[in-house]
Amino acid sequence: MKRIIPILTLILVAAACGDDSPLLEGESSSSAPVATEAPTTTTVPATTTTAAPTTTASTTTTREPEPFRFEPDGLGVVHFGQIPKNVIAEMTAIFGPPTADSGWVEEPLCAGELNRFVEFGVERFDLQLIFTDGDLFATDKAHFYAYRYNGVTPVPVAPPELTVGTTIAQLQDLYPGVEIMESPWVGGEYVFQYIAAEYEWLYGNLTGNGLDDTVASIEGGIGCAE
Repeated sequence: MKRIIPILTLILVAAACGDDSPLLEGESSSSAPVATEAPTTTTVPATTTTAAPTTTASTTTTREPEPFRFEPDGLGVVHFGQIPKNVIAEMTAIFGPPTADSGWVEEPLCAGELNRFVEFGVERFDLQLIFTDGDLFATDKAHFYAYRYNGVTPVPVAPPELTVGTTIAQLQDLYPGVEIMESPWVGGEYVFQYIAAEYEWLYGNLTGNGLDDTVASIEGGIGCAE
């Protein structure tokens, strides 16, 4: 709504008043003529002072951008709690435009009333970002809260940093305390799980449970149906 600011204009009217005094006609109160003195003008030479320039030293600190990586609180370059457009812009700069975007939809298995699924790569869950209107990491805005990665699209991460292909031995060095367990959903398969905070989880599938077995998929955040 535009605000309307009233402008008040003050008009001053000067009224001329008549005066019968002879002084207004250039006469004095006596009969002697009035001598008019010529005005005296004194010129003072101008003095110019030039101030010496002041140089203020400034220090600029440039922070190196974080690298892309799979973390319990996000993907390095973006973190849980950030608004969708900023997260998507950062990921687009790395992977190109999204290959799929659900828009805001109802998904009963995910956090919040509405969710948005934005994908990069060549197939579903290749690299998927999940957004919510719930109050997990922010209470007043829709935000990024989970991701999935299945390893088809190359990412700028190489083992021993966590990625698909990282060995269980490397995973344990990166996240001491990570749990290796049999999958509760598929018998005979194994998964890993690392909980950093209430909504900051890191988990995924494994090729087995030996130290040389590797990570087969990665999920961050609490995801859906967790």
